[in-house]
Amino acid sequence: MKHRKEYGDLNMVGKKIETLRNDRKIKQKDFISKMQIALKECYESEYWLELLNRTGYIDDEQYKLIINNCGQIRRMLISSIN
Repeated sequence: MKHRKEYGDLNMVGKKIETLRNDRKIKQKDFISKMQIALKECYESEYWLELLNRTGYIDDEQYKLIINNCGQIRRMLISSIN
């Protein structure tokens, strides 16, 4: 089952990254600021995924798959910021 909240947050992360890729004139300070916002949204997504799993809304297999993808995105964001 898809839950609109967690996929919505992950989708926002992807949209922010794509916007940054397309806008070559963005200053580095703005880039870092937007990456930090995307990282916060990623952490929020991980929080909601954990709650969905704990309450049985998504099973362990779904949780592991989605949380692994979210972790990959988080690591990319952290790497982009540093």
